[in-house]
Amino acid sequence: MTRTMTQACTFAAVLCGLTLVAGSAAAFEGKYVFNDGGYSQEAIITRAADGSYKVDVYVGVEGCSGAFTGVGRIEGADLVADGKEDIYACRLVISKTRTGVTIKEGDGCLAFHGASCEFNGTLHKR
Repeated sequence: MTRTMTQACTFAAVLCGLTLVAGSAAAFEGKYVFNDGGYSQEAIITRAADGSYKVDVYVGVEGCSGAFTGVGRIEGADLVADGKEDIYACRLVISKTRTGVTIKEGDGCLAFHGASCEFNGTLHKR
């Protein structure tokens, strides 16, 4: 293989890798929902100019509701969002699925919702 061909192949591989990274990051943007028997969850993820993400998550069921607003960043294949309300902090780890996202909440999130509901769940892209 000539040097020019090697450089072209290397450039193509790098460009392809950048496209995959950028594509996977952009793939988090959108509105996601889950509804089942009166239990509903919604996540709205928007990308900011600085490359971070604004993450809003809502949950509701009779007798329990909650809201999370935070700033997220890509860590590996996940979007990790941190929110703070008064003295309480909550971290959500958001992973892509074939049809949407899965949200896993960390310690401290109970203060953002009641004991009868949670941010954990699999939501579908709307």
